[in-house]
Amino acid sequence: MKTLIIGSSGFVGTSLKKMLEDNQRDIIGTYFKNGNDKENIFFLDLKDFNSVSKLISKIKPDEIINLSGSMNKNFFDEILSTNIISSINLYESLLKNKINPKLISVSSSAQYGIQNHKNLVRESDPRNPVNIYGISKMAQEKISNLYHQKGLNIVTIVPFNLIGPGISANLLPGRIIQQFRE
Repeated sequence: MKTLIIGSSGFVGTSLKKMLEDNQRDIIGTYFKNGNDKENIFFLDLKDFNSVSKLISKIKPDEIINLSGSMNKNFFDEILSTNIISSINLYESLLKNKINPKLISVSSSAQYGIQNHKNLVRESDPRNPVNIYGISKMAQEKISNLYHQKGLNIVTIVPFNLIGPGISANLLPGRIIQQFRE
């Protein structure tokens, strides 16, 4: 089984790639900012439909795990293009190439925003994003649902509080660690 990890050089992607390789999976990875081309790892700009379509056509993955995303609060257009346009390009390239792998789209708890209760957040809670990143991840999930209705085999997961080695200082746990080290 051939698994394509989009964003395999990122925080979650590096650990996931290693775990799947340790389980004898055939892994192909992509990177956008951090990485370099080597065996089974390719540069991919998801905002470029033709590049996405060519890679999908070449690889013909059985599974895709889409970890791509941007939370750079200083660049509104980067957040929207990375979290929304990129998903559309991926889904349209699958339709164009008539490839329908199992696809996991990784979203974010940021789409829930601040809840008015003291309990744990539930899937049934209203989505109340408080920033552009949360709005973009909510839109990404809605777009995934639309393409699922068109027949693509998409499941969206919404992780909460990811922590571990290599966590970005853009996230609260990463900032705390960074400040502690300084």
